[in-house]
Amino acid sequence: HPKLNATILDLPEAITHAAPLLAEEGMQERIRHQAGNVLQTDLGEKQWDVIFISSLVHHFTKEQNIALAIKVSKALKPGGHYILQEYGRSDQPKKGDHLALLDFFFAATSESGTWSEREMKGWMQSAGLKHHKTIWLRTIPRHVQVVGKKPQ
Repeated sequence: HPKLNATILDLPEAITHAAPLLAEEGMQERIRHQAGNVLQTDLGEKQWDVIFISSLVHHFTKEQNIALAIKVSKALKPGGHYILQEYGRSDQPKKGDHLALLDFFFAATSESGTWSEREMKGWMQSAGLKHHKTIWLRTIPRHVQVVGKKPQ
């Protein structure tokens, strides 16, 4: 996809380590890093076709995730997609579910935890996004992609 471009918003410390990898791949003309914090950085208005957030929202509270979904919705162009990839907790956890350990770990280290598909869909719906599809990844156990779409 030679016309595909991306902007990666990440913490400055992460960019320090990622920039040399981008240069090695010769992709600096198509991919740029922007230092920031997604909870604080302005994402603009009707600017993006896709916003992809991966393995991050388990650090945020429910209220922060709703506010983030609203910010993402505002930043998407009409018809744009919000792709949220995260550990997916079952709505009805079963005994022995290994995600309980992750939930405990995230709660201890970041005051949050894992979220269910239903909860992630709810954040998107709160932001005016329509559920487009859900994909459970087979290559990364218990990871789910919940995709919301901004109406035209």
